[in-house]
Amino acid sequence: MESKGSIFEIRAYHYRADSVDEYREWAHSASVALGARLDVVGFWIDTGTPGRIMGADQMKLPHGSANVT
Repeated sequence: MESKGSIFEIRAYHYRADSVDEYREWAHSASVALGARLDVVGFWIDTGTPGRIMGADQMKLPHGSANVT
């Protein structure tokens, strides 16, 4: 049987700091619903811990590094 590759979709968002908690609640409930149709690998949300930059410094972008991935 021939093995077919997987496709991964990664989305990076820049939420206002005052709306991240609201998004976190929505993402938790949405991942339960999506899990029935997709293999959701995970959600990563900024916790205030400085990231380790590998490659281009994202903070040099006009809106900084994504806080939800």
